[in-house]
Amino acid sequence: MHHGDLTRCRRLLKSQVALLAAILDSIGVRHNVSYKIMKKAKAVKQKANGRPSSSLMGFRADPMTLAAIAKWARNQPDKPTLSQAIRQLVELGLSVMARSKQTSRARASEANAMAADQLDRLADPSATAEEQATRKGRLLRGPEEFRELRVDRPKRT
Repeated sequence: MHHGDLTRCRRLLKSQVALLAAILDSIGVRHNVSYKIMKKAKAVKQKANGRPSSSLMGFRADPMTLAAIAKWARNQPDKPTLSQAIRQLVELGLSVMARSKQTSRARASEANAMAADQLDRLADPSATAEEQATRKGRLLRGPEEFRELRVDRPKRT
């Protein structure tokens, strides 16, 4: 394996471990997943009729993380092994992340219009039209503290 290939593999592994940590965070699992470069493994001859060659990925997990993954696996209808459960959780996390980035401007605009309609229905009739518009605008923009955290809007500089 060339040095460039090894570097790419390490980067890929590091991003996959980070993704697994993000998945575990998103489902509320406490963990201690981290990436650490380990010593080079000894070459092992692969059996001709064994598993097809694929990338091997490993990580260390604290007992709570391991227990949470095992519990998730037990609750699945297909009762996956621990390795299968980890693969399924990674695939699930990847699909969720891919779907979350697919919000189009049209969908965002539609959601904004629906929120505006609902705010119009809930508006205080005793307030002036100008005050109602100000309140509606503030509610649609959201609290200032959270505007920088929005992933569906570009950052303002």
